[in-house]
Amino acid sequence: MTTKLDLESATLAELITRIDRGEDVELERNGVPFARVVACERPPRKVDERVFGSWAGQIWMSDDFDDPMTEDELAEWYDAPLTTE
Repeated sequence: MTTKLDLESATLAELITRIDRGEDVELERNGVPFARVVACERPPRKVDERVFGSWAGQIWMSDDFDDPMTEDELAEWYDAPLTTE
């Protein structure tokens, strides 16, 4: 589907929205077409990408992982050098 937009009244946001929806956009100036903008083909998404639960049973986290640090741990954290050599 091709949509015609007048360059003087069209906004960039409108142009991008229409292209993102898969529309071809023909830009006109004073009723005369001068450019056509077409969306690039997107690569197909791999089926195995980001499968919910794919790491189940492979990660362990301590029950107290979010407990506040002790004063000694805080001192060690803030007073430690930024790099180790």
